[in-house]
Amino acid sequence: MGKTSLSMRFANGKFDDRQESTVNATCLEQTMACVDPSTNKSKNYRLSIWDTAGQDVYHSLNKIYYKGAVGKLLANLSLITFNFSG
Repeated sequence: MGKTSLSMRFANGKFDDRQESTVNATCLEQTMACVDPSTNKSKNYRLSIWDTAGQDVYHSLNKIYYKGAVGKLLANLSLITFNFSG
């Protein structure tokens, strides 16, 4: 689906549309500045992005990587095929 490619683009500024499937977990870090609208002041936040394998056999390991997380981003791919022939 390209979850690793999206993570790499966010953290490193590089996108590889031929990235191999993830078979373990990788942690990428990125600092991001956000403005507090009530004070109009900017504050830096360090994001740790865990890119975990998407195959079902690895799902039980995900709890280890997400422990203590305060947010999540889920990426999923759904393919829908329509047949319009009579």
